[in-house]
Amino acid sequence: NCGACGFHTCREKAIAVYQGKSQIQMCLPYMYENARHLSDVILSVTPSLVIIVDEQLRIREFNNAAEVKFNISREEALKSYLYEIIDSESFQEVLQEKRSKINLRVDYKSYKMKTIQNLIYVREQGVVIGIIRDITDEEKQNAKRYRLKMEAVNSAQKVIDKQMMVAQEIAGLLGETTAETKMTLTRLRDRLMEDGEESK
Repeated sequence: NCGACGFHTCREKAIAVYQGKSQIQMCLPYMYENARHLSDVILSVTPSLVIIVDEQLRIREFNNAAEVKFNISREEALKSYLYEIIDSESFQEVLQEKRSKINLRVDYKSYKMKTIQNLIYVREQGVVIGIIRDITDEEKQNAKRYRLKMEAVNSAQKVIDKQMMVAQEIAGLLGETTAETKMTLTRLRDRLMEDGEESK
């Protein structure tokens, strides 16, 4: 019987809906419940880890993805402080500075997890909403690609070095043969010249 819909009681509102004179959506508690249900659905299906903490770092929200990654149920998490589960330094900084931090790189060594975090400070509620993306697999793939690239570069360098060595050997051999050929031809020319002078 909040009266936000314009009717004095919920009964009057229900009668108006039944008679087609009003819509059920024009009910504040209904809209609130519906919005809450949608936010619960979004929290449960998003692949990002969502953690909300208050100013004392007590956990106020902990979604399904966070449950799986940190191996703790939502019920247990909601009874805990963030620092009891993970390193809370980045969240503490946001609370102290009262300023959001975007695309923050944080590694959780105990969970062997690398993350990118958006930590949103909500002044009105005095909470930090942490939206955390696990990039561990991406980092492994990037490291693997880099390793393969470096192996390819090293292999190419070895081929180049070998080709240069072969080219130098060939050049050396050609140089020797050219020098020998020049010497032989010069001797032959000189001999022919000598023979030409004797016949005069």
